[in-house]
Amino acid sequence: MSEVKADHAKPTDPSANRRLLGVPALGLLVLAMLVVSALAFQAYRAEQDQRATTEKALKEYAGFAAWEFASNAKEEMWMAMTELLRPVEQLGPVARGASLPSSKVLRASQERVHKCNGCAVPLPAAYYFRLDLRSGELEMSEGGEKPGDPERRWLVDTVWQHARHAPSDWRVATIVGSPGGVQRTVAYTTVRDSAGDCVAAFGVVSESGKFMAAISREMAEWSLLPPTLTKKAGTEHLVSVTVSDGQGHAVYRSPWQFPTTYSASYQLEKFVSGFSVQASLKPETADLVLVRVSPYRFPLLMALLVVTVALVAMAFRQLRREAALARLRADFVSSVSHELRTPLAQIRMFAELLRMGWVRSEEERMRSLEIIDQESRRLAQLVDRVLRFEKSERGESGLHYEPTSLSLLAREVVEAFGPLATSRQVSLCLQLDESVQAAVDRGAVRQVLINLLDNAVKYGPIGQTVTLGVATHGAFARFTVEDEGPGIPDEHRTTIWEPFQRLARDSNSAIAGSGIGLSVVRSLVVAHSGRVAVEAGAVGARLVVDLPRLTTTAIPSLADATRDRELART
Repeated sequence: MSEVKADHAKPTDPSANRRLLGVPALGLLVLAMLVVSALAFQAYRAEQDQRATTEKALKEYAGFAAWEFASNAKEEMWMAMTELLRPVEQLGPVARGASLPSSKVLRASQERVHKCNGCAVPLPAAYYFRLDLRSGELEMSEGGEKPGDPERRWLVDTVWQHARHAPSDWRVATIVGSPGGVQRTVAYTTVRDSAGDCVAAFGVVSESGKFMAAISREMAEWSLLPPTLTKKAGTEHLVSVTVSDGQGHAVYRSPWQFPTTYSASYQLEKFVSGFSVQASLKPETADLVLVRVSPYRFPLLMALLVVTVALVAMAFRQLRREAALARLRADFVSSVSHELRTPLAQIRMFAELLRMGWVRSEEERMRSLEIIDQESRRLAQLVDRVLRFEKSERGESGLHYEPTSLSLLAREVVEAFGPLATSRQVSLCLQLDESVQAAVDRGAVRQVLINLLDNAVKYGPIGQTVTLGVATHGAFARFTVEDEGPGIPDEHRTTIWEPFQRLARDSNSAIAGSGIGLSVVRSLVVAHSGRVAVEAGAVGARLVVDLPRLTTTAIPSLADATRDRELART
């Protein structure tokens, strides 16, 4: 007998080459992801820096607006107070012991200011007063409010202390306080004697809110921001103002108010003091006063980063799937090679025996021919299975449908498969409904039944009975193949129809298999618009195939079909 030598040359795995080609692409995607990440980070930093610069600039503009308001308010107050207190300033130095005019002179001056349109802002007066700084006597004009004792004492003490420490060249001053819980603003001037000492203080006491409201009545007309920054806004209000006294009480608010997102404060100084001004810019109009960087750069880069990460993840997943598929294909090639080698070895061995004349009897010669026939059938079935699988992977069906008696087709398959079953001492049992018909591709359905029977015989015990049934099931014609093997666990009843899938107990056994038989079954059944399933049989597993059946008599009777087949053989 000639020795069969195997070729041990290791072929190149094309899938491995594809994996190697995929690695640089993945590396480029990762590099692109890193570049986009760096750009996105730089854009984020730039946006943060721009935001910080924007906020700083807006707050500086708010500070400018607060200073502008305070300066304008201070000028208005100065003009209003000097116009009101002009008669007292005109007294000049008084002689020692000379009498002083009463506070009525201020009421008369206020009436003059009211009549003089445009001279100055009339200050709202709660009352006018004259304080003799020599004796501490407080005289108030008639017709005004009557302050309580706490306010009188506060007025005397505060004005006396403030006037004593005032320089000799000042003209008017303001004092802000809350005697008795009432917010008051005092505007006053002093009278000096020939020695330069303060002898009396004349002034007006106002409610702080009314005082600032009178001063700010024309605030809407004031330009609190540089014209170059507000030319796009037109007449829209961009700045709101809040004026507070020394205790933090708000004494005036502009009719429109904005959040303090972009705000700044300014404190009135010198003798016209006691107030702080807080200006707030309107956030919605920040774009009108600044040239800002486009806000779409960072979101765009983030979107690109997300897309790049998704591509990297997809590429990595695809490489993993290709690696897994390559392993499965390698196992498939190894398994198919083993399955092919076994029948080929049997065929060659018994062919050599017959060729060399080493058979001892006619019975041995017939036995050798039967084995050659069985292994040839087995080899043909394996090749057909691989070819069917290869076509299904390419999406090619090439099926030709014709009305067929499924019971007759089942008998033909069992007759052809009988020798392989006999070699495993397996009995084939038929349970057929002779009336079941379907439009099918005979070769495809024959391959389906052969694969199912081959699985049942291969994985079942020696000497078992395998039952092939044909019946109707609603609108379907149903094939069932039931064995007496160990069955199929519930968790694997779906995965066994996938390519290259074998149960762990079978993969680790001596039973050869490629894992494509049931995959071919499913693809062929799906091409017939059918369905497959696995059920628990009486002993082992029952594999079910449903195909759409014909409901009318579209094919010859079974007797006619059998007669035609016999005639064809002869």
